[in-house]
This record gives sequence, C-alpha cells and structure tokens, in this order.
Amino acid sequence: MKFFDKKNLMGKDAMMFGIGHDNPKVTDIDELRCDACISWDDKTVEPQGEISSKTIAGGRYVMFLHKGSYDKLHDIFAEIGDWIVESGVMLRDEPMFEKYLNRDPRRTKPENLRTEIYVPIEG
Repeated sequence: MKFFDKKNLMGKDAMMFGIGHDNPKVTDIDELRCDACISWDDKTVEPQGEISSKTIAGGRYVMFLHKGSYDKLHDIFAEIGDWIVESGVMLRDEPMFEKYLNRDPRRTKPENLRTEIYVPIEG
C-alpha cells in the first residue's frame, strides 16, 4: 500500500517527532533542514517520493521537557546550550530531536502543549 493511499495513518499510538539538522543561529533560514516525522505500525504502508522511513539512533539521551507554546522552544534550546557547556557533557554525532506529546496540537491550548527534547550524549 502506498503511503498516501492509507487512511487514518495516525492511529491512537502514533508519535510525532521533529529532527532539526541545523542551528538557526548560524544557518540562514532558507537553508535550515528539518525532518517532520510520525510513527506508524502498518507494515503494508510504503514510503514514496519525499516521504522516507527513518530510525532514530539508539543510545544515551538527556531529555528536557518543554511546557508551552512551540514558538517558545527557542528559550529551552538556549537553556540546553547553557547546560551542555556548564555540565561538560560530551555530545554524540547525532541530531537532537523533539517528541510532541499532544495528540492534536491544533486543538490544544498553547500553554498545554508538551514537548520532550532529546539530546544525544556520550556514555
């Protein structure tokens, strides 16, 4: 079954992720790369075109929880950057990623949005 032929692809257990590959403080906005991801269990669905399958790398991560609007995520990323410097933790060569915890963010008040941010660390 082709990806876009599947109805109700996002079942009740689907998870949504964002994987940013660039730092917006050093990369022009037109050059930023990001993967918007959802999980699905139906093995008959085949990604096609610009849709591909990806597995997030295993290993050790530090998780930060952001409560509130997505447009305030930059604040927690600044705090994470400070924490990385202050803690002396070593990062792995993997991208950070965000896991969006609300089932339907369009129907969730901004102050009720929850986002986990995962930072890949050595060890």
